Amino acid sequence: MSREAQSIVRVLEARYHSARTLKAVFLERYHEGGRDVRAESGTVYFSRPGRMRWEYESPEPKLFVADGKTVWFYVPADRTVTRAQMKESADWRTPLALLTGKAKLSSLCSSIEVVPRGEQGLARGRAVESSKPAD
Repeated sequence: MSREAQSIVRVLEARYHSARTLKAVFLERYHEGGRDVRAESGTVYFSRPGRMRWEYESPEPKLFVADGKTVWFYVPADRTVTRAQMKESADWRTPLALLTGKAKLSSLCSSIEVVPRGEQGLARGRAVESSKPAD
């Protein structure tokens, strides 16, 4: 990782470790055999302690909600809701570990690329996560 990327990652980690709430637009890409097999996008919201909401918009609406103890996953197309205890759900571990400071972005990702965004002076990043979730 370049020095510039390391510096930006440190600033980003410091910011989200101190944040009480956070909202972000996300794009998840799933790979198999070195090629894209699926992409999903939407908006995610985090609130301390331990609450999050993932609103998937594409390719189909889905909702993932966690209140700190329980997680729910709703798929309107299937008319199903799945509920589990948060500690039993692997889906929450990585995002919450990052927000609580128990994990670092640089240690969870095999690649981090920072790309200039343009006139706004903001940068956007792309992180490639390893397949191992945070504990």
